[in-house]
Amino acid sequence: MVKRSVLLLLALLAAAADPAQAAREQQPNDADTRRPEAPKGSSEAASGVPADDFGPRQAVLEKPWFRFYSHFGFNLYDAVLTSATERRAKRADPLHEGGCFGALVQEERSAWDAAVSYYAETVAATSDFSREREIIRAHLTGAELSLDDDDRRDLRLSLLFLRAAAPA
Repeated sequence: MVKRSVLLLLALLAAAADPAQAAREQQPNDADTRRPEAPKGSSEAASGVPADDFGPRQAVLEKPWFRFYSHFGFNLYDAVLTSATERRAKRADPLHEGGCFGALVQEERSAWDAAVSYYAETVAATSDFSREREIIRAHLTGAELSLDDDDRRDLRLSLLFLRAAAPA
């Protein structure tokens, strides 16, 4: 559901771009067209936390000057955090709407709800730019992290709940 929303948004943005304007813009030189590869998962040695196992990053939109990637782990993190934020505000979990959630087996629904509960009490209880959120996002993007023992413990727990919620 989240992945489809992101892809739809990107398609709308691409369609809204003025092709005539793009043609008028200066074309990039060879040095500018070399794009970095998609980021790799962080290593155990760098952060003390195993690299994520949510699969590869996939390019979903490419323009002359940039490339957008989609990543299951990051999309899952956003979905769980959104649900947790709604739960903290005493609103309905938006991912419970529709028939998809109801079609899940009980174990998958329970794992999702447990992950949302954990995130509601921990990650969603912090600000958008908190250390708790920064650590998870940095790890999922493959950034090198220097973590203390508390950060490693918190990251491992956050990833554990994400992995449990993944089948949902």
